[in-house]
Amino acid sequence: MKPAAIVLSHVGSLGRARHPQQTDLTKIDRTIVKEPKYNHEPYYALIVIGPKAEKRVWLVGDGCGTARE
Repeated sequence: MKPAAIVLSHVGSLGRARHPQQTDLTKIDRTIVKEPKYNHEPYYALIVIGPKAEKRVWLVGDGCGTARE
């Protein structure tokens, strides 16, 4: 199953207007090659950095928002 991802933005290029051509964020590869075993259903977020989204960082929350008993 492919994880749902949230692409946050071009964090590295905030406030700069030097790059008139923006990267199409819908075409970024969102494949996660290796994942650990999760205790709960994971929640994913993808942060892309740079004008061409050349740097990518995955954030994964395991058990976000769940009550502990």
